[in-house]
Amino acid sequence: MVLAQKWESDPRNVDLTSDWNTLIRAAQTTLQVSISNPNQLLSHLKKRREELGARVFDLSGLRPATDLAQRIHSAKKQETLVHDAIRALTNVVDDFVAATASVYGAELLSFWELGLRLSESEDSNLCPMCEEPTLPKDKRTILEDRIRGNKARTEAHKALSTAVAKLKNQLTTLRQHLGSFQPHYLDDSKRSTLESLLSDTPGQATKFLETHDKFRTTLKDVDIRFTNHDTELGQLPRALDDPARIADSRHFVKTLPQDIEDAVRKSISIAEAYIEKFETLEEAIGERIATDAAVREIDAILAGLEVHEHIETIHTYNNVLESLNSEVRAVESFLQGKQKDLLATRGQEVREWYDLMNPGADVRFIEMEPATDSLKLHAESFGKKMSAPACLSESQLNCLGLSVYLMRATTPESPFGFVVFDDPVQSMDDDHCESFIINVVPKLIDEFHKQVIILTHIKHIADRIRDLNVDRNPLQYHLEEYNRNGPSVVPYVRIQREIHQVRTLAKGNEANRKLAVDRIRVLVEVVIRELYLKVNGCPLPAQYNKATAKDLLPVFMSIEGTTPAEHQGIRDTVSFSDPAHHTQADWQVPTLQQIEPHIQRLLQIAKKHQLIG
Repeated sequence: MVLAQKWESDPRNVDLTSDWNTLIRAAQTTLQVSISNPNQLLSHLKKRREELGARVFDLSGLRPATDLAQRIHSAKKQETLVHDAIRALTNVVDDFVAATASVYGAELLSFWELGLRLSESEDSNLCPMCEEPTLPKDKRTILEDRIRGNKARTEAHKALSTAVAKLKNQLTTLRQHLGSFQPHYLDDSKRSTLESLLSDTPGQATKFLETHDKFRTTLKDVDIRFTNHDTELGQLPRALDDPARIADSRHFVKTLPQDIEDAVRKSISIAEAYIEKFETLEEAIGERIATDAAVREIDAILAGLEVHEHIETIHTYNNVLESLNSEVRAVESFLQGKQKDLLATRGQEVREWYDLMNPGADVRFIEMEPATDSLKLHAESFGKKMSAPACLSESQLNCLGLSVYLMRATTPESPFGFVVFDDPVQSMDDDHCESFIINVVPKLIDEFHKQVIILTHIKHIADRIRDLNVDRNPLQYHLEEYNRNGPSVVPYVRIQREIHQVRTLAKGNEANRKLAVDRIRVLVEVVIRELYLKVNGCPLPAQYNKATAKDLLPVFMSIEGTTPAEHQGIRDTVSFSDPAHHTQADWQVPTLQQIEPHIQRLLQIAKKHQLIG
């Protein structure tokens, strides 16, 4: 008990040498032997326990065969073979009955056939049976005709005998399989002992004994059935020779499969029920055996000796673990130091990216600190070091998150030549958004030579990025309708889209045509801005951000390559679409025929200056 408490409290308390010697001495004392070999001691202890258990009640005879499940499986396979043999016999019986009936029995026909073969020659009239000249030629011919006329019946009779013999052999094998299920049965003395042993739990012994007796009765009944089947099969050929017995014989063959199936089913069912009842009985008997003081003493020593291998493994594991812990601590210390050195360098890169999006901010990111399984981000607020999430705004945190991933994306070891942003400015205010567009995107392209892909649903952001990077030949696409095959991706050509929209409106009712006239002003602005961007390589200055088409006329006239005719045409179109006309009392909404020339004029200018293809 002291040893058990010691092992249960903490496996590290195990002293293999001392504890093992304690167990060996306990086993030697219990067995009264001087053996020190552990395996021999285990063998003796198990034998002693069986002897002590048998004094209470010996279950060895009642225990089902260890391979009973395999025996049941074999019986089922053999049953299949029996049914195959029965089907073959059924067919043979049908053939035999269908053969031409004769007044001569099969045995007599066989006797005549053998006698004719034994006679000396066809010309001899000597009978091989009586050795007298009683077999003249005409008599020989009569016998040969009889044999020839009953040949089909003779062959059917031979096939019947063969099928019967095969089925009898298969039934004998099945009978042996089913017989192997049964254990040794209790005699009256053992029954009384069992009932007395379990008297404190009424009904427990009764349930087992009922199944035990039913097992014996069932297998005995099955054995009788097989004996009867064997007898009837042996008589079958002679019975089929008797016309009066044919019907009964065929009925026997017809009902044989169901009878066999019923016998096998009952045998397996009672065997499985017996296994269940025996397990319950064994558990109950085992509890009574285990309460015996001598048995408990042996069980305690057995438990210790049998788990020695596992205790030794745990002891070895604890020793190895203890030695490894110091190594792990050393490795962790080294890694943290290495991480700190590396993060100081990489943290500087994060800080540079962050400062690009937060120029002159009072709250700045300062460093990354390695933790056990994460990184701590620190910021500085008015000279005081703080946790970054605690002191940064949502917009600043978004910039910090981008900075960390930009550091990773631009590391020299990165195998990727591109960076993808998905709505990077959706959590930024205007100032941070502007810094990202002006500072970050060009740096990625020019300094790190990355292909930059920006996904955004904010139109003016996309247009601004495109305008600021026109010298880098940007590509702009629209993700339009979405279906089962995915999104429709189309190149973005602004002028073409505006022209298409105006023409569509011009073909509509009066309200749509009025809107078309207003959209012509927008189209004029787009043409002038796109042409300025193309010729000068940069967008219009910020002072023109809110300029109208009328305000942009002087800009158009200053663009290199434009002509006086185009200047006058643009002025006329602007005048045509000027909102001031819409407020005149006599102003009428133009017709399609009046709107179309202005669309054509703008289209021709765009094509001439290669703004569209």
